[in-house]
Formats: sequence, structure tokens, C-alpha cells
Amino acid sequence: MIIPFIKILFFFAAGLLFVRLNRENEQIYNFLNKYLYYFGLPAIIVYKLSSLKLSSFSFCLAAANIAPIAITALALFILFKTKILLANTAATLIIVSTLGNTVYLGFPASAAFFSENAIGYAAMISSMHNLVIFTFCLLLVKIITQDNLSFPLFINHTLKNPVLLSSLAGLCLAGFSINISGLPYEILSDISKTVIPLSLITLGWSIYGKYSFKRFLKPVLGACAVKLLILPFICALTIHLCQEITMEFKVSLLEHTMPAAVMALTVTRELALDEELASKTIAASTAAYFILLPLYSRIFEILF
Repeated sequence: MIIPFIKILFFFAAGLLFVRLNRENEQIYNFLNKYLYYFGLPAIIVYKLSSLKLSSFSFCLAAANIAPIAITALALFILFKTKILLANTAATLIIVSTLGNTVYLGFPASAAFFSENAIGYAAMISSMHNLVIFTFCLLLVKIITQDNLSFPLFINHTLKNPVLLSSLAGLCLAGFSINISGLPYEILSDISKTVIPLSLITLGWSIYGKYSFKRFLKPVLGACAVKLLILPFICALTIHLCQEITMEFKVSLLEHTMPAAVMALTVTRELALDEELASKTIAASTAAYFILLPLYSRIFEILF
């Protein structure tokens, strides 16, 4: 496990180094984000899911991955309705508290904790998360931010999401046992090889210089607590109730421990939410994740 995590830290540190050498070059960071969000991330999701057998899918697996996200989003929505949170803050927190770094960091972490074979399960679980986040959670965000919700516009915006579309495509390929072969398979394979190192570099780049949390201290701490502690706890509780210890459940819990996704910044920008709160949460939760790694490792030893 040590060597894979050293590789993760190497690429993460490379991102910190690159941004230090190119502090003013925001265009490179935006390009990397767009490449991963619109191209690299969908490619690796389809590539990994297409060769996965869905025979392991069950009600308990769905519950372990849907319940934590749905409960969290509903709780934040209630805080908005009771006027404890402002609209923009509540909507932003729904995104950053539920959208975990299940690909950028989750795929390499799955390989580090378990094996390369676990990445396929990570892709399936990440797809389930995406389906809930970009439908149910996004609907709550739209209700919060729009006085008159237009369902046609909501559906149109949802169906244009590359992560959701690739998740649906990959699940369909796996469900109907359609294997990708030949040139398309080779292209997806080559693109997928770029995703993990570039995602970790982008992750390191994203947190550079975002160390002042004075104005956002309470919402950032709250989002980090939800993302890194409460979501994993709900997932672990569901797994315990189901009495499941198979690989897909192990990966489910691991994916729920992921910090806020770099992709959350792109999503908040597209939805005209609080980008600065999103970026601070990404930075803080990522730093906290590496601090909490020994705790997570110990929990895995106890549970599994």
C-alpha cells in the first residue's frame, strides 16, 4: 500500500510545484479541469465500467451509496428552508458536501487500498454517486436558486452533463454485456492512462494558496465534517446493517471518505454559485483527508 500512496503524493506535490512556478497562468489550470471534466473523466468511467459485471449490484449496495448523499442534501435543503443557511451558501454546500473526489483521488486510492481490479468497482460506485448528485441534488439546488423552477431547462441542463452521460453509458454497456474492442477500446485505454496523474496534479494545483479560511471558516468546517465524517459514517452504518464485507462495499466506504471534488469548482461556476467557498472547501477537505488517512485505514481494519 505504501508505494501506491507515494505515487499519489508525488503527482499531488507536482501540482503544487507547477502552480508555484506558474502562479499567474490560470489558463493551464482551467484547461486541465475542462479536459478532465469533459473528456478524461467520462472516458475512464466508460472504459472501466464497460468491462465490469453488474451481478454484484444489489439493493444494499444502492442504499449504501444513495442514502448518505440523499440524506446530506435533504438536511442542507431543510437548513435553507428554516433560514439557517442563505440560498447561495446552501446550494454551494449541497454540491461540495456530496460531490466527492471519487475519480481524481478515488480511483488511485482504491488501487492503493485494495488492487487495480478495485478501480472497476470504484467506477460503478462513482457512477451511482453521479446519478444521485446530478439529478436529485441538482434538483434541490435549482429549487433553492430559482424562484420559478423550469423543469424543461433543468432536464436539458442535466442531460448535457458529461459525467452523468458517461455514467449512464458505462452502466448500459455493463448491463447489456457490450464489450468495447478494437480502436475505440485502445483510444479509451490511452485517455484513461492520463486521467489519474493529471487529476492528482490538478488537485495539488487547486489547493495552492487557498489557506486563508477566515470569512468561510464555519461553512468550510461544516462541509468538511459532513464530507469526511458524516457521509462515511452513514455509509458504514448501512454496510453494517446489511452485513456485507465484499469488495464493492469496501470500495463504497472508501469512495465516501473522499474530499470535495475538484470538479465541484467547475459545477459551482456553471451554476453561478459561490466559487470561493467551493475552492476553500476543496482545499481544506483535501488537506484534512490526508491527515485522516490513518484513521480511515484503522476503520477499514476494524470493519473488514
